[in-house]
Amino acid sequence: MLQPMSNKTIYIASDHRGVQLKSMLFSWIKENGFDAVDLGP
Repeated sequence: MLQPMSNKTIYIASDHRGVQLKSMLFSWIKENGFDAVDLGP
């Protein structure tokens, strides 16, 4: 059985070609109530 994530932080990064996608994904993560850290670039 799946259990909900609680107190988990998602770390996200990209290379120079993935900045736009990373930005969209980062926004979605935050909007859905998860903690996220952008490691750049």
